[in-house]
Amino acid sequence: MRTVQLLSLLAAVSAVDEGHVLDTREKMCTDAVNALVAKYDAIGGSAEGECADVTSYKFPDLCVKPEGEGYEAYYLKADKENPDREPQRVIYDDQRDASGPENNGISKLKHNEKFGIPTADIMGYKIQPQTEQSEATNAEMCAASGAGDTFKEHASGESKWGKLAESTSWQYFGGQKTGLFAQYPATVKTVCWCDYYDPRYRPWYSAAVTGPKDMILVLDVSGSMKNEGRMDIMKKGAIAQLDTMTFLDYIQVVSYSSDAKSQGTRLLQGTDENKQKLKEYIEELTPAGQTNGKKGLKLAFDIFKKSAAESKTSGCLRIISFLTDGAMTDIDTNSLGWLNTEQTNMVTAGITKAHIFTYALGSGAKTKDMRILACQNQGWMATIKDGDVAGIKHAMIRYFEYFSGKIPANTNSTKPRWSDFYMDSSGQGKMTTVSKPVFITKSGRRVFEGVVGIDVLASDFGENLDDNAMSDALNSRSKQCINFDFTLADLSESLSSTEENGVKCEIMEREPSGTMVPTGATLDEIDDNHCNGSLPWWAVLLIVLFFVGCCCFCVGSTCKRLSAGGKGGSKTRGQQVVQMTHQNHHVQARAMNVQVVQAQAMPQPGQPMMGGAMQMQQQRGSITMGMQQPGQYPVQVAQGMQMQQPMGMQMQQPMGMQMQQPMGMQQPMGMQQPMGMMQPMGMMQPGVQPMGMQPIAVQPSAAGGQQSQQFR
Repeated sequence: MRTVQLLSLLAAVSAVDEGHVLDTREKMCTDAVNALVAKYDAIGGSAEGECADVTSYKFPDLCVKPEGEGYEAYYLKADKENPDREPQRVIYDDQRDASGPENNGISKLKHNEKFGIPTADIMGYKIQPQTEQSEATNAEMCAASGAGDTFKEHASGESKWGKLAESTSWQYFGGQKTGLFAQYPATVKTVCWCDYYDPRYRPWYSAAVTGPKDMILVLDVSGSMKNEGRMDIMKKGAIAQLDTMTFLDYIQVVSYSSDAKSQGTRLLQGTDENKQKLKEYIEELTPAGQTNGKKGLKLAFDIFKKSAAESKTSGCLRIISFLTDGAMTDIDTNSLGWLNTEQTNMVTAGITKAHIFTYALGSGAKTKDMRILACQNQGWMATIKDGDVAGIKHAMIRYFEYFSGKIPANTNSTKPRWSDFYMDSSGQGKMTTVSKPVFITKSGRRVFEGVVGIDVLASDFGENLDDNAMSDALNSRSKQCINFDFTLADLSESLSSTEENGVKCEIMEREPSGTMVPTGATLDEIDDNHCNGSLPWWAVLLIVLFFVGCCCFCVGSTCKRLSAGGKGGSKTRGQQVVQMTHQNHHVQARAMNVQVVQAQAMPQPGQPMMGGAMQMQQQRGSITMGMQQPGQYPVQVAQGMQMQQPMGMQMQQPMGMQMQQPMGMQQPMGMQQPMGMMQPMGMMQPGVQPMGMQPIAVQPSAAGGQQSQQFR
């Protein structure tokens, strides 16, 4: 039914050419921006004068479980491999209190055929945790309501854009001051989405402010990074920064210690595939050696120049994101002639100088050195405390704030920017996003307030859409560089008063105080696997016991054969002994989520297992059991798929092999097995290939929550 209605809706706009679709969506985005600016102007110095009830903080909260028995906790998950299929309905356990704080649950939810889920014909809000009740917060919420009226006109087909606007998907505004997210139409978000989502971290947001850019992350992997868990913290911050990149950008990662190396010798376009390669490179980094930051920076400049010579560049901004946790052994900030030479060589090669943003991680970092590097190279410097994961993520994604303050009036900075096509995990299918920044004028200066985004279904471009050709068209519309004026004074309220050569460039994190806005949102409190729609804990336990039972049966059968065959006969020379030992295990029953996935391959007979051995462990409320191989990724099996018994599972037989039994189950000790005897079911001698057997693996999906919840 949903597909039929969408097709009938799109039939009304089938005669519209692709260029007109793009033009119309950009103008719709501009309409919403203008509505926001008008609302900000009307607010003036008091949001309460324009929005009388704003200080009561009674708002439709996207992160509150609504009251009523009719509510069902589920979301739609699109099939990336088969985008034309109907999305899968994923049910999860929503344990939130109904109505939430201030009884802000969304009311009047109705099933929406276009979206396939219940929605309300209003603007819904996500307020970030620890958001102060302040005039800035009130102004952001009040201004967002102005965009909501425009969004509603678009969706109803009542705007000047008519039926073409009616097919629009999600429309939203992300606020810069507090990270407010306002969406039309309103819908209930999952607890997982509400635990991490901040629009300021998303690529559609940063791209609207900076435009296309080249960025190289230069990361410290010296031996001291193993202290205080700094390596893991650095990886999370670096990956958060990569997530702000779009297909308009070009990126690379350099790691340095005693020497410097990189994932590649040239910049890579910021496609999802290339970003994944860089993330894998980051995840594999290990700490060792000295802190030779100079070598890392020199390699970054070399990559910039070589990439530009081969047209592997955006041709716009160039940014170095430099992180260290200690004193650099080869950089004297009192003598930076070599760095000035590198910047001059960039200009000689016909490309712009690089902005350097620096991050001092942990108690051992020399903040003055990092501040000098940033202040002298038109960037910002931030200090991150040991163990502060949220702090490093926020610090490393704030680079675009610097550039938002360097945009003069009457420039092309308000030009809409398009994303590449992607699969919307809320089940809408393939789409793209057009986004546009919101600026207001205060005291003769432009002030950045946030970004408007509108999702556009790929089906809006017609049935014969050529993805590659359309991506090129989107890129062509968005690749224009922004004209910045770096002589403009930095007006950021986050700047420290500390100066280097008369320049302020150190940004500080402000601790919230006072009364907070009530919100159903959380931050890093929910298990990543909570919303993956997996099997309940008792189903996992049954599967585990089933496998254990099969092993017990096989061993018991073998014992009986040995006992019967051994009477009156001599023992076989060189017999192998398979020793079964008993250990007590305390397994705590708790809610556990797993996914059933199809293992992609088995080790070849005679090869070492190398991570392919049977594994069973308890992790954060989940049980992992299965045949795994390094470098392979499981394929998700939809719920309800028939499970197959893993027959013919290969096992090696070193002397004294031990098998641990959970739940206190006992096995005979010291059972002997003659050489050459046929293995019971489930065992296989090296050299014997199982026929038609496909094992399954039961394991939690580490990325399941994120893939399911990152709607844009």
